[in-house]
Amino acid sequence: MHPLRECFQVGRRGLGRWPLELPTPLGVRWVVDRLRAGQTAESGTRHRCSSDQSATQTKQPCDALMEPSIMAKPVERERAIELRRHGLSYREIRAQVPVAKSTLSLWLRQVGLAKAQRQRLTERRLAAAHRGSQKRHIECLARVAAIHNSAIQEAQGLIQASDVMWAVGTTLYWAEGAKTKPWRSHARFQFTNTDPLAIDLVRCWLRRYCNVDESDILFDIYIHENADVESARMHWMRHLHIPESRLRTYFKKHNAKPKRYNVGRTYCGTVRITVRKSTALSRRIEGWIKAIAEHCGVV
Repeated sequence: MHPLRECFQVGRRGLGRWPLELPTPLGVRWVVDRLRAGQTAESGTRHRCSSDQSATQTKQPCDALMEPSIMAKPVERERAIELRRHGLSYREIRAQVPVAKSTLSLWLRQVGLAKAQRQRLTERRLAAAHRGSQKRHIECLARVAAIHNSAIQEAQGLIQASDVMWAVGTTLYWAEGAKTKPWRSHARFQFTNTDPLAIDLVRCWLRRYCNVDESDILFDIYIHENADVESARMHWMRHLHIPESRLRTYFKKHNAKPKRYNVGRTYCGTVRITVRKSTALSRRIEGWIKAIAEHCGVV
């Protein structure tokens, strides 16, 4: 007989009626022996409990199951419950009753609150969250100001050295790069253009002045669906010297009556350069742009 079928037969026959002469799997036989021993011990226990019924009735089994933290510190527990009924938060209660938060939660899980009390606690949580966000915002502004000041000092040295390539790359990003906005303060480095020479110049500028690794530079092409996509991809891969796997393609919505003149065979789409994890780099370039504006007398 198959071992699984024998196990099934154990359940059908019942452990107490299983014939010992019938061969069973080793695991099933071990379980049968242990359970039979347990049944014998259980029957003896029931016999002893029936003889001591009076002693059993005097015991309170629920006390043995009661949580130790509820039984401990009765004075602190009553004080915490009283404070909670007055609508105090856990933080406020722990200031007067120094116990663990988990113990406090166990004590107060059955204490209800009025609507006004719940509203007060909600307002406190929202105010705390607002204070936290304001603190993080101030810290972020301080970090940005430090990056800008360091970048301005760096740019002043490059301007005095008359570094033309640095100035051209910074000015190109000033014109065609992504900038931070009040609603988008964590802008990454992104430069978009249709000229392969401008794209390649900014790429070299990133490696030379920003210490950006080539593997961190992403290339995306944005092109209309009805254009010659394969020809446009080959055009950009040939000029940028990149493999096909590094050029991701995104399609623009087709416009039946375009107002642009760059259509037909000369249309190869737009390429965007993106640098991974480049928020700090973007703020550094903002400092360079400020230095150029100050040097030109714009600011």
